[in-house]
Amino acid sequence: MTCPRLTATTVAALACWLGAACGSTTGSAQTASAQDVAQADSADADAASGDTADVAGNPGTGAPAAATALRTAQVVASSYSAAGSGQVSGAVFAQFFDQDPSPFQTIAETIGACIVTTSTSTTSTAFPQYASAGTVTFTSSVKTVSLPPVASGYDPFSTQDTKLWTGGEDLAFQAPGDVVGAFAVHLPAPDHVAVTQPPQLMGTTPTIARNQPLAWTWTGKSAGVLEVWIQGPQAKNQLVFVGATCRFPAADGHGEIAAAVLQKFTSGDSVFLIANAVSDTTVTAGKYGTILLRAESAALAADGFSQYQNQVVLQ
Repeated sequence: MTCPRLTATTVAALACWLGAACGSTTGSAQTASAQDVAQADSADADAASGDTADVAGNPGTGAPAAATALRTAQVVASSYSAAGSGQVSGAVFAQFFDQDPSPFQTIAETIGACIVTTSTSTTSTAFPQYASAGTVTFTSSVKTVSLPPVASGYDPFSTQDTKLWTGGEDLAFQAPGDVVGAFAVHLPAPDHVAVTQPPQLMGTTPTIARNQPLAWTWTGKSAGVLEVWIQGPQAKNQLVFVGATCRFPAADGHGEIAAAVLQKFTSGDSVFLIANAVSDTTVTAGKYGTILLRAESAALAADGFSQYQNQVVLQ
């Protein structure tokens, strides 16, 4: 089996999806688009007053606020380094935009350590309206990346020959503020861990039982969490997508995905299990919602040679 390495675009899509999912409460289901409407209504009222808000949510005195709240506000840095193959890569991207109505209606449900999402395509043809927080800067011990705002939001940075951090050091995310408020956040850099269970067996597509918990083990130490993404297939003849994200303390070295999560997928589904060590946090941006700051290091397979992206069949 050949597993594609995550691209910056894939990581961006994942982060957008996570941003919608993380609003759910334990044991409950909710419609993300309904939250968007409520958020937009609140922003409409703020706009009428002509206020802007800074990252702490304090009222400002600048230009009138946007008429609708931001649906996506995030800065994500990703790093990949496999000692066995000598491959390294990294990416940094920023997104601050409104998209109303959403092209997907998403139901998010929390089950144990996981959030399961079911996203259904709508008839929306809306285009994102981009916002600026000024030049976004990412700084580590080995690299500084600056992303100036452009008409389409922010152009992502990517490299195929440089590590963005070594692991464990301080990472800084900052922006001076514009329509979106200023922020300055520091995170400990996640480090690469190696997943030992479930094993990634090259050239095979193993079968995993849906009626039993799925145990995870890994070696190595990292700040933050080990985050596992179950990338499900598109439902037959429908624009319906099912996925799940599970988070375990990275220092634990083990975790378990409940059978109830796996049973949200259909028997016979071929899914990808994708793992990353993640250090992240959010800051409040007043009427614009919250900004997600996230650093992720791709988990490796047990041999340390390739990124852990394991294709399995659920039965």
